Amino acid sequence: MRGENPDIESLILQLKGADPELKESAGRRLLSLGERAIRPLIHALDSGRGVDSRVADLLAEADDPVVADYLIDSLSHKNTVVAIGVCEVLGRRKTHSSVPRLIDLLGSGSLPPKYIINTLREIGDPQAASALVQYLSHSDQDTMFTAARALASFGHASIPFLRMAFEHTNPQIRYMAAKASGWINTPELKDDLLQLVQDESLLAIRDATLALARLADPSLRDLFLGLLGHSDGDVRRHATFGIGQLLDPTTLGNLLERLSDEERSVRIAAAEALGTLGDYRALDLLVGCLQDERGTVRQAAARALGMIGDVRALDPLIQAANDKWEGVRYRAAEALGKLADPTSVPTLVDLLGDTHICHYDYERDVVKRVCDFAAGALRHIGTKEAIAAILRWELGPQ
Repeated sequence: MRGENPDIESLILQLKGADPELKESAGRRLLSLGERAIRPLIHALDSGRGVDSRVADLLAEADDPVVADYLIDSLSHKNTVVAIGVCEVLGRRKTHSSVPRLIDLLGSGSLPPKYIINTLREIGDPQAASALVQYLSHSDQDTMFTAARALASFGHASIPFLRMAFEHTNPQIRYMAAKASGWINTPELKDDLLQLVQDESLLAIRDATLALARLADPSLRDLFLGLLGHSDGDVRRHATFGIGQLLDPTTLGNLLERLSDEERSVRIAAAEALGTLGDYRALDLLVGCLQDERGTVRQAAARALGMIGDVRALDPLIQAANDKWEGVRYRAAEALGKLADPTSVPTLVDLLGDTHICHYDYERDVVKRVCDFAAGALRHIGTKEAIAAILRWELGPQ
């Protein structure tokens, strides 16, 4: 490429520079060059540091109809980094015409399959489903999970292929098919999953139980109750979650029993289910869980008590707000806000000085600290003392 398109080379160098204004200007000029800039841009995907994001952005944005053809042709580029970059761009462009070529590449071994599979997932064309089933069993775990996510992304179109996978002699394929089914979350696979709960593979049983739990189907109540006695903790955890999804008050006693399960994850699931159920009769045992040896259980109990909203939990939650683990403190603060009792204001004011990071809000892409939850609780309580404390906290040291 060197010497053939000196203006384009210069613009691409600016594109990879640090100056945002130069990068933006170079991007606009390269797009204006149309077809002449496409091949140099594709070659520039090899930055020596993986895929160059701004180059990939431009190729994804370009509306020239020949871009897709050039990208598909470049899937066979001798430089693997360039070919991987091309996969990324094809996925972002959702180039359906590239699917047959990508499926052919899966069997060639020329590229790591996880990149091709991820591109097929982003494109979302279900004609790739049959080719992906075999990758539900792969030596590379990332490849295996990427294949399951891809099948799930195709939704109902994947159902015939998942049913074939349920019958496969390879237990790994059955297990990952169950996982993909849980992500699709459709009652159409209910009977298939019920068969898989009887599988010889423990992994398949675990994920079939979880997939069934996500259906929130009341007819599965007795199945979940029976699985509470399973020898495997993960199966019990998923069955507990499934019971919680039903919001059936007749299961209260079963959930309360799980609060003393030997497995921490089952105790957490039981506390979460009881919080969702919202039955005040769970109060005493959940308060007892605030003394559990595992912080994650104490955290789940504090959250559940807030969801139930019974003022009798006030003093135990005030004590929990001083727990040694920040995960318990922020859930206790959150719960105290829901109880909205002014008695908790001094405790929450003390927590305004707690800057430990405790939560990531994925929807808003925000990291939250214990003090943020304490401030939220104080706002909810809304007394003059609470509002004054928030104002002082927001102003900071003077």
